[in-house]
Formats: sequence, structure tokens, C-alpha cells
Amino acid sequence: IIHGDIKGQNILLDNSHVWVTDFGTSKLLDIPLSTSSCMAGTFHWMSPELLHDEYPKPTTTSNVWAFGMTILQVFTGRNPYNHIKNNAAVIVGFMQGELPPQPPEIDNIMWTLLK
Repeated sequence: IIHGDIKGQNILLDNSHVWVTDFGTSKLLDIPLSTSSCMAGTFHWMSPELLHDEYPKPTTTSNVWAFGMTILQVFTGRNPYNHIKNNAAVIVGFMQGELPPQPPEIDNIMWTLLK
């Protein structure tokens, strides 16, 4: 399954289980579960390549990017790109190759892994 909108808000936890929710933009390999062909997801977690295609579709690569942004959120307690306040500025940053800055609470080894 390619989820298409992985982020902290779509992950539920209890004492012994983790659930991924909101499969509205997901697909099974090449079989879309959604009929939407427009860009969907949340910009702060969305992989940059999804912004370059005319008809963006989530891929395993975009899921890995979103998972990395979710791990960043878990470690910091803040949304990725929380220093950018609007989606247009996030998109401009993506188009210029901007990555989120390294938060002080994440050491260099973990930051290298996330990148």
C-alpha cells in the first residue's frame, strides 16, 4: 500500500499497538483506491517530487519522505517546516531544494539518517 498522506496526525497509538489511518489518498501498487487525480496530502509532509509532476501520484519514495518527516515530528514535537507559516512558502522552499533545518534536539547521526 502506498499511503500518500503519512504524518503524525494519521498515526494512532495505544499501549501496545500502532495504527495508520486516513487511507483516502492511498493505492495498492498501481491500483488507485481514490479516484482523485489532483494533488492531495499535507504540504509539510509531502515529498518534493510530488510538486514537480503535472499529475502527482504518491509512490513508495514519497511514503519514505513522509515517514522521515513524521519521525522528525516525533523527535521534536513540532510539524516539519513549522518555521514556515503558509503552504505557498513551503512549496517555494521545496522547488528551491530547501530541507527543514536540523533541530537542536536531533544529533548529527540521526539527522544524517533522516536526510
